[in-house]
Amino acid sequence: MLPNNPSKPKGFSGNTLRAWGYLFLLLGIAGQSIIQNRMLGLNTMTTAELFAAWDADPAIMPLVTMALVFQAMQTCAAPIFSFLLVEGILHTSNVKNYLIRVTCLALISELPYNLAMGGKLLDFSTRNPVFGLVLGMITLMFYAQYQEPTLRNRVLKTVITLAALVWGKMLQTNLFQAIRLIDSSPNLLLIITFWGFRNKPNYRNLAAMIAASLCTLSSMFYLASPMSVLTLYKYNGEPGPRNRTLNYALYPVVL
Repeated sequence: MLPNNPSKPKGFSGNTLRAWGYLFLLLGIAGQSIIQNRMLGLNTMTTAELFAAWDADPAIMPLVTMALVFQAMQTCAAPIFSFLLVEGILHTSNVKNYLIRVTCLALISELPYNLAMGGKLLDFSTRNPVFGLVLGMITLMFYAQYQEPTLRNRVLKTVITLAALVWGKMLQTNLFQAIRLIDSSPNLLLIITFWGFRNKPNYRNLAAMIAASLCTLSSMFYLASPMSVLTLYKYNGEPGPRNRTLNYALYPVVL
């Protein structure tokens, strides 16, 4: 009798989605830190200043175009990591320990993020995007305390959401130093969307594409971000092979 060997679930595991997310992050880092800042010396210019430099020296057009495309591709990481964060919260045995790990990652990533994106060790004008994940986690932890569908709880959730958006604005937890979100963190909007539709997978990805499109109110770079939601249609619900140390260390190491 043949042994019972169940085939692997088709589609993308959580680990595969994470690899896609890191690929998009790597492209963004290459676009801003390597091409824009190092090769072109544009450093922390705004998008308008970048186009002005383009007009002044047409010879840099191919590199500027590549930098812009790569930075747009970086926004594709936001839906993926926001989705994985919500999945992690739904399946973790200890949300508080999960929050501690993500917060430590945000703190460790801050100095290399400042150096990679702005060329200086300390930059208080913005935070690395992992802080947006931390803010999203804290928001969902508050949501969990007011789950009953009462008017009081709905009002409290609205107040909590507005407070989180204000904190996101103060922290400037953006993917780019020139971004001014809605006016807060794109990750927060996406995390709330994935959480709100966590029990409605048929509508979840459509809602996420709409939320990702709304992020263009922060930056036109986010026009690319809805494309990465398509990868979530292939999610098979399995975590896949995981190496926690590698997963948490990869982002600061890449920076």
